[in-house]
Amino acid sequence: MEQYAHLLIAADPVFAPSPAKISKFFSDLIRDFRFVYMRSKEEWLPGLQLSKPSGRVRTETNLKTGETFQIPIPAWTELETLSAIEDGLSEVSRYGVYTSGKWTPADLPIALFTPDNEQVSDDHNCIVGCEVRPTAVSTSDWWGDNQSGLNALLFDDPQSPLREDGVFTNPWTDERIIVPKAGHARFWVQFGFGKWLYPRLMNGFEELDPSLVSAAETCFGCKLIQAGRGIG
Repeated sequence: MEQYAHLLIAADPVFAPSPAKISKFFSDLIRDFRFVYMRSKEEWLPGLQLSKPSGRVRTETNLKTGETFQIPIPAWTELETLSAIEDGLSEVSRYGVYTSGKWTPADLPIALFTPDNEQVSDDHNCIVGCEVRPTAVSTSDWWGDNQSGLNALLFDDPQSPLREDGVFTNPWTDERIIVPKAGHARFWVQFGFGKWLYPRLMNGFEELDPSLVSAAETCFGCKLIQAGRGIG
């Protein structure tokens, strides 16, 4: 897994927050959890962005199974303020809102390690996103293997089965991690920290600062379950 993203998946698979709640969540990150918003082309920090369906798709191939699948290609729009989120999402049922910035080592809400097991100790870039779908989709991220008999389960894939429990891939060992009640959802939050950086995952995915998880649950009014996935 080259690039890992930590997830907060809505436990209620039909839940989706209002755009106003998403705007408040980003505001809370900046105010209460010292997430420093940044837009910088030099550091590949795109700022505040909104994605909507473009009507186009690309075809990908699962390298382990050989199966092909289609991924919708979003249309991206840059936003100047958090208040613009609500205006940009009028009558849209499938979308993503992402913002970029940094955390200092003292404020980073999760301990991250390199493949050599060295902990991140510098200011660290992060892209935080909220994704909403019109109906529940698979939120498992399992690559499949020949021993378990379980086929690959693709994240955000309308063709993957909607399991109750989520099946995820441990980025350190490629082994399965089962997460109860995290198999499908309409809504999730994603924290992307860059390539070759992972939490230790000693006892599942419960690695994010509990106060941040609690604040997100209060903001959205929904229980959120921690998991993790590979991103392209």
